[in-house]
Amino acid sequence: SATNIATSNSIKRRVLKRVEQCAKQCAACATQCIAATSGSATTNKNQQSHQQLVEQCKIVADFIPKVVQGIRGCMVKPDSFSSQANLLYACDDFIGPATRLANLAKASVPTVHDQSQALHLNNSSKQLTQSLIDLRACLARAQELCGSMPLDIESIVESIQILDRELEETKRQAKDGHLRAKPDETIDTSSAQLCSVCKHVNTIISQLLSAVTQNDEKTVESCTREILQTLRKLTNSTRGIAAT
Repeated sequence: SATNIATSNSIKRRVLKRVEQCAKQCAACATQCIAATSGSATTNKNQQSHQQLVEQCKIVADFIPKVVQGIRGCMVKPDSFSSQANLLYACDDFIGPATRLANLAKASVPTVHDQSQALHLNNSSKQLTQSLIDLRACLARAQELCGSMPLDIESIVESIQILDRELEETKRQAKDGHLRAKPDETIDTSSAQLCSVCKHVNTIISQLLSAVTQNDEKTVESCTREILQTLRKLTNSTRGIAAT
């Protein structure tokens, strides 16, 4: 009914607004943690662990603009599937590297001999950890709600355009020598994922064509949604291969 739809949309907006707020807080806390790492450079007596922390800061710094872009996109087009999906994907990609940053920062605190710098690093790592817990809590619910959102042609086109821009950015970073592999990325894992994704794309497209022939609108929408998710995996595995 119209009342149920309105209630569902209201819940979805509240959850997505919460994701925006948590994502903004995570980006700010990660930036603070990066600044604290930089400030502790000369007083960290364990240069090996500090260097690991610095490298992780660089990785997380690459993800922050994508999170900010996702937040802005949702603010401009709050009811757009592609804007919502872009924010959720950016947050999902951000959580792993940011969690590793928080853990490395916390582990480095005992080796920072300047008390004020150690306190700054400790506090920033704690704040980042808490903000990531908050983001995780609302992200799962938002993904569930947006997974049931109807698709339209504009949203599909926008989603593909976003992926196209990501591929262009990957190409630019690779050309400039700024493309870095994620901690869990190797040429083997990325290649295996690419092969798996390509096979899956073929399967889903076959199912989509069959559903179109049978005028099965529900399956058409389900397959279209899955194709968009698979194309994102394809984009990620392509980036992984380029980075390794």
